Amino acid sequence: MQHLSESQVASYLEGNEKRIIQQMEDVFRDYHNGGAKMIPKTYLSTDKGDFRAMPAQWGDVSGIKWVSVFPKNHTLKLPTIHGTLLLNNSRTGQSIISMDCATLTAYRTAAVSALAAKYLTINSTVRTLTFIGCGYQAKLHMLMYAAMFPNIEHIKLYDKSSARGNKFKQWLQFETDAKCDIYESVQSACICTDVITTLTPSIEGYLGLDEIEHPFHINAVGADAAGKRELKDDIWKESALVVDDPVQASHSGELQYNKELPYATLADIITDRVTGYSHKQTIFDSTGLAIEDIAIGKLIHEEHHQRN
Repeated sequence: MQHLSESQVASYLEGNEKRIIQQMEDVFRDYHNGGAKMIPKTYLSTDKGDFRAMPAQWGDVSGIKWVSVFPKNHTLKLPTIHGTLLLNNSRTGQSIISMDCATLTAYRTAAVSALAAKYLTINSTVRTLTFIGCGYQAKLHMLMYAAMFPNIEHIKLYDKSSARGNKFKQWLQFETDAKCDIYESVQSACICTDVITTLTPSIEGYLGLDEIEHPFHINAVGADAAGKRELKDDIWKESALVVDDPVQASHSGELQYNKELPYATLADIITDRVTGYSHKQTIFDSTGLAIEDIAIGKLIHEEHHQRN
């Protein structure tokens, strides 16, 4: 069985943003209709980080992602995420291919955020973006947003690390014609913006009604494990919640702190089972699903097969 390295995976994904977003939309539609299935991710925690097992099936491909998330690895000059995705034939169980999964995880996360913004932004108009957290995920989110929304005019940045914020700004100035500004507070970065994307490993809520000028859509991406959160409780007073998966979000997403909140799923929105959310202030609680991993792994395998 062949194994694809991170560099090989990246070569099949770079420049393929629109196809990746469409792949995410397709798998969410099939998940809604029973054509894809998964179980919530399972965690094994250590004192430095955690390991996660994420099995799923989509049509003729099944698989599992085994991934570790160690937030302090940067102090050792190591990536935060390590892991492997293994794909199998759903009919025979035979192994198809394996691949390193840090890159594909980052790409599918960003693609789902762009997909959520497509369906949840007011009037589907996005001209101004705010990024809270300016690391690698911010770059991939920007690529996905640019593929989805061609008329972005202003990009606002906030990061506790000025070096990280400046590095992202320099990259943006090379990649886009949009105006780019770094702000000194979360509040100042969130004034007059269409989509706010939170990409931090915070364990305390820092984004609430005091920090935001309405209307807004938030892609809340940072909370993906128990104990992590980015949003304050008061934000739910004026926001409609959309989750990727309710069971997983109630364990590891923002929903874990407000389990009685009404919500729709992203699949509900995409398939029109629930309507009207594009006219509301919305929050997408993104925790990262196994079906997303299988979907992007399937795309990578197809690209690999075509090129080789």
